[in-house]
Amino acid sequence: MSSENRSSCEAKALTADEDRVPKSEKLAYAVGAIADNSCGNVVKNMANPVLNMELGMNPILVGLAVAIPRLWDAFTDPLMGVISDRTRTRWGRRRPFILVGGFFSMILMTLIWQIPTEASQGVIFGLFLAMSLMFYTAYTVFGVPYNSLGFELSTGYNERTRVMAWRYFFGSFSGVLMQWTFWLTQRSVFHDTVHGMKWVGFGIGVSVFLTALIPAIFVKERVPREAEPKDGIGLVASVREAFALRPFRMLMATQLVVLVGFLLVAFLGSYIAVYHIYGGEMKPASALMGAMGTVYHFSTMAAIPLVTWISTKVGKKNTLIMGFGIGCVGTILSWWCFNRGAPYWALMVPLFQAPGLAATWTMSASMVADICDLDELKSRARREGLFGACQGWIMKLGFTIPMVFTGFILVGTGFDADLGGAQAEQTIFLMRVLFALIPLVSFIAGMFLIWRYPIDAEKAQATREELEQRRLSLIHISEPTRPERIS
Repeated sequence: MSSENRSSCEAKALTADEDRVPKSEKLAYAVGAIADNSCGNVVKNMANPVLNMELGMNPILVGLAVAIPRLWDAFTDPLMGVISDRTRTRWGRRRPFILVGGFFSMILMTLIWQIPTEASQGVIFGLFLAMSLMFYTAYTVFGVPYNSLGFELSTGYNERTRVMAWRYFFGSFSGVLMQWTFWLTQRSVFHDTVHGMKWVGFGIGVSVFLTALIPAIFVKERVPREAEPKDGIGLVASVREAFALRPFRMLMATQLVVLVGFLLVAFLGSYIAVYHIYGGEMKPASALMGAMGTVYHFSTMAAIPLVTWISTKVGKKNTLIMGFGIGCVGTILSWWCFNRGAPYWALMVPLFQAPGLAATWTMSASMVADICDLDELKSRARREGLFGACQGWIMKLGFTIPMVFTGFILVGTGFDADLGGAQAEQTIFLMRVLFALIPLVSFIAGMFLIWRYPIDAEKAQATREELEQRRLSLIHISEPTRPERIS
């Protein structure tokens, strides 16, 4: 690119004053990520310790209890997105749902752990599954509009990235706390894990509502007056239209491949720590895994501002590719850093993997906001809810697919729990190879999938200018063309 073209591109990427979101509003929106992260992870993370380790439920049933609600999301997420897009109230089309969904998520986060320990395995499974379905429905009512609200806070190419950086920074802070949920349930004040989770779940539920309340009250919605919802189009047709956009398909394929590849073998990290590094000793291995999780989230928090700054210099797509490259380094390092003689060298693995995933979350969310502009240009409707729901469902699919295959992978390595620390050398070798190889392949595949992504700063700005011209023509240049903000 010539210096003249580069200067032109950089100028187009500059954020206009009217596109800037006040820091107080970014903060209010970002606080909601604590509720979002808690709802998305607590049930998934604590199902095995409570149902399998404490109550002895068959692990296959536990997997089903966790996976089935995510299949339910395949219907409820897009439906909620369409409902939110078509809603018109004096308080906006996102914030009422954020408030209501946050409240019921709090109630159900508490109720889901009120497990009758004396009941049969089938009864416990049925009750947990039923409560999970209700909980994830409430989470959808909160989460889809919350996600969509972030997409529409700014029309600025780089400002959208800054908004998402604030969001995922706070989400990572919540992730640090989530690493110690199980530890909290083991305090001496509780009789057992089930008793502990009843109270810890209540506390998390209260924090979910309080942090959901902040964006519901203090964030102002931006709603383009001239962009009307497409009331005549059904749910399936709306989803088909979303995936008909090539940039959206490319981005979602990239996100799914990277997420599945990373999570498919992430669970092996704990097995490698217990059986390779510590020879079957769980107590020191659990401390190492807690430290690795903490380092991962703090590394993510540290990487997000750097990822955001880099994206303003080289663009979102190139930042994403660079993040994948750093992730490759982390996966390769795992072969040497899972070391019996120096256990805490293992902290180098999440230190390098985290920036790759930080780039994935921050950039992909910001890129979806740009795609919403392209969709409006084609459809004449603002459908952040639809696109946010489809992206959310792809992420949940990325979490669900590994749940189905983790058991098969573990069996395939030859792992035998009865052997304790005396696992076969081939078993440990296969675990280490899979832990390093599969994420490496997924990061490289992600680079190739996103390589020809067509929307850069210049094209995004051209789309915005065309939309503004359309709005000017619709209102005969008699009213402001910027989106109105609903207080």
